[in-house]
Amino acid sequence: MPAPYTVLIADDTPDLRRALRLLLSLEGYLILEAADGVEAVDTLRQSPVPLIVLLDILMPRMSGLDVLDLLGTSADLARHVYIVMTSEQRTVDAAHTPILARHNIPLLEKPFNMTSLLAELACAASRLP
Repeated sequence: MPAPYTVLIADDTPDLRRALRLLLSLEGYLILEAADGVEAVDTLRQSPVPLIVLLDILMPRMSGLDVLDLLGTSADLARHVYIVMTSEQRTVDAAHTPILARHNIPLLEKPFNMTSLLAELACAASRLP
């Protein structure tokens, strides 16, 4: 990884955020966290750097899909963000798949396969400006 990339972990599970923060920090990523979609959007709006966002589908106050809708209406936000959607298998609805496909957003199911997660983040980093 030529430069440290910043990952926003947007998930309402504190233990998962903590585990991902530790793992990804060891891999050289800079980490930001959000406990729900509202915090994620606030972080996206304030970030001066491009972000890779691990965005959980189901969160309180604002879901990951609601965050996607907002990004779709804000070219400024969408330009410097690469989204990787996350979800537990049982929460993936058939309606989610076309939305993710339309936006070309990968979906990682929990519990994560760490090799797949790191590969997806490396791919995301290569696509950021």
